[in-house]
Amino acid sequence: MLNRFAQLPDKPVTVLIRPPISRWRLYKWYAPFGSREPSFGLLYIASYIKSCGYEVHIIDGEFLGERELGKRIHLSKPNIIGITSTTFSFNSASALTNELRSQFPNSLILLGGSHASALPEDSLKKIPALDGIIVGEGEETMLEIIQKRDPYHIYGLMWKKNSDETPVSNPLRDTVTDLDKYNLNWKLLEGFPGKYAPPFQSKKRNSASLVVSRGCFYDCSFCTATQLRGKKIRFHSPEYVIKIMSELDEDYGIKDFYFHDDYFPVYQKWMKQFCILLITLHKQYTWSCASRVESLSKEILILMKKSGCRQIGVGVESGSQKVLDKIFKKISVIVLKEGLKRISYAGISIKGYFILDTPGESLIDHLKTIKLIFKYNFSHVQFNYYVPLPGSADYYRNGGSDQFWDRMSLQHCLGYSGIPTQLFWIIEVSLYTIAYLKIVSNRIFNEVFNFRPKLSS
Repeated sequence: MLNRFAQLPDKPVTVLIRPPISRWRLYKWYAPFGSREPSFGLLYIASYIKSCGYEVHIIDGEFLGERELGKRIHLSKPNIIGITSTTFSFNSASALTNELRSQFPNSLILLGGSHASALPEDSLKKIPALDGIIVGEGEETMLEIIQKRDPYHIYGLMWKKNSDETPVSNPLRDTVTDLDKYNLNWKLLEGFPGKYAPPFQSKKRNSASLVVSRGCFYDCSFCTATQLRGKKIRFHSPEYVIKIMSELDEDYGIKDFYFHDDYFPVYQKWMKQFCILLITLHKQYTWSCASRVESLSKEILILMKKSGCRQIGVGVESGSQKVLDKIFKKISVIVLKEGLKRISYAGISIKGYFILDTPGESLIDHLKTIKLIFKYNFSHVQFNYYVPLPGSADYYRNGGSDQFWDRMSLQHCLGYSGIPTQLFWIIEVSLYTIAYLKIVSNRIFNEVFNFRPKLSS
């Protein structure tokens, strides 16, 4: 049988692919307004491989039809094919892997990304055409594969010597602490920046997304950030971040930035240094980010506003303390409300994220959430169905079932569409309430008639 790791040439050509997904499935009726961001996982890996002298291409299936995607892959003549996958795109990644295996029987095909890292053994079982799974941060692991290191000694790799053998699960790789060693090569993104649009993009300025940290020390029961990226939050240096922003301004005229980190302002010392550096530039950049409210002191918020921060996304999830406790949010409604007030007083707009139909959510809990939405003057709101991500505490609490996957979408995500805020609220809260009532009525029907819906595959 063929050991594709051993058959790699000395200078292999690597192609990194984001599989195609349906924007209708992702956003439903908001598809024309939905955000388009690059895969930062692929961009970091490709940039690092390129800097080490190897040929690498990023092919983004989200922007290409299946025929064009296939054409691009064939033109690249890949020796190594790396595919990234979220849970939402896993089925698409599976279909793509099987197709590529028939077309490139001698190529090494690997899967990475959040879903594969959370469920590596399950992913290999469900996609037998794969040669391996890259678990966790992929820069060093992919480089060692390209350099033809003995796969038994490559940390962060689960792999098969051939299709008939039991997978070998290597030890996990330690998380990278010096993120500044990775310099992003934006030229690897075809059509950048025009094809891409952050979820918090400015209506008046060119915008781009950045990811400048890794890790999360919170343990929300539905999330896997801690398991996948570690509990210690690691940042690029403030100087590095400012340098990247300046380069994007000089090369592409980008002056508005969205920091797509789990909790960008989590360390006040880092945040203070970043804001002061940004203020001294006198560039008049604008930016937005996501954060919990506990770390946002009045002093930091004033500095953030002065440095150009225009919006903060807050994972409120619910206005009910019972629900927040149920999902291990580790925050009280009182502290949450105080934090929202501080952000508003600083003159920064708030985008609120909410979860629909968390376990045990009652109509009273639902109404508390709606009351909170109207009281705290959110500029935008986004509702997502409760979906415990694979690898999370709630995922295993539900028996590791994929019964929630068909709810995984962002259909309540309008972003900067130009709709006046009050009308936006009315539309979103109405949809939120209708969806909630529909779920409750279906649940009552199933309980009365003892109907058990078939779990999605």
